[in-house]
Order: sequence, then structure tokens, then C-alpha cells
Amino acid sequence: MSTTLTAAIFYAAIALPQPYGENETSEAREYRLSELAVAIDVASDGIPELAAALLTTAWAESRLSRKVHESGPRKDTRGWSISLWSLHSWRLLPWSEWKTLGGLEGTKRAAVAAARVLAWARARCGTVAGMFGMYATGKTCSWKGSAARVWQYNRILRNLEAWES
Repeated sequence: MSTTLTAAIFYAAIALPQPYGENETSEAREYRLSELAVAIDVASDGIPELAAALLTTAWAESRLSRKVHESGPRKDTRGWSISLWSLHSWRLLPWSEWKTLGGLEGTKRAAVAAARVLAWARARCGTVAGMFGMYATGKTCSWKGSAARVWQYNRILRNLEAWES
């Protein structure tokens, strides 16, 4: 784990807008996002590209919502999902593991699971856009929302790399 990368992830996360309607205090949000930054650093093995993909995906899937972060499984467009990364149970994430990823206490496990899925999608699709497409759809590397996620990913990655230099 890189302390510098953890700090960069934290500052990138805290710079993202708080979801509308959330009444989390700034102290509570800072604590929660600092725990998230550590989890992302650990799950990414200190690789800024994977850390940026994890933060981008968590932001896109949940807006880093405290309510989502504290909750267990929830119904979404493709069935039941869990964690800030809206993870679904499937062959890369067996149900026995999936059910442990909810709540604040499941953050590190959820980050590791999301990193595994993102790495698989990146290897399968060969591009960052394809990775986000496969992650979002579970079926195809081509997805209409990929461009927005790639833009956010590049923005976050630039911030992380600026801290590393």
C-alpha cells in the first residue's frame, strides 16, 4: 500500500460532489472516504490506473453515497447489487463471497472484488472504454455510457499521477 496513492485517492474522492439529499457531516464523510481510499489502494496493488478505475466505477455506480455504502444488497436494473461498486453475484463473484461485501465493514472486500471484475473486463475487452462497457453491461465491451466514464477516469487518473510525481 502506498501512503501517497492513498492520499491521492482520498483527495480525488473528496473532490467529487456529495450526492443530493445526503446529510453526512464533513467529518463523517472524510472518515468514510479515507477508509475507501485505503481499500482502493490495497485492492489496486498501488497501480494508479486500477485505482482510478475503481474510484471512477464507484462514483458512477453509487456517487459514493453514504446510504449505499452503509447498506446491504439493493435492487437495481439487473437484479440485486451490493456495495459502492454495484457488484452482482456471478461466476467471478460467487454468492458466498458476494453476500459479505455490504456495509462499511465490507468495503475492502468489495474493492478487491471490483478490482478483480475490472481487471477481467480490461483483459477481455482490451481498452479502458471496453472495460467500462463490460463492467456496466456484463455482456459487451461496447456501451453508450463508456465515453463519460473514460472522461471521468482520465480526470481522476491525472489527479492520482500528479500526486505520484
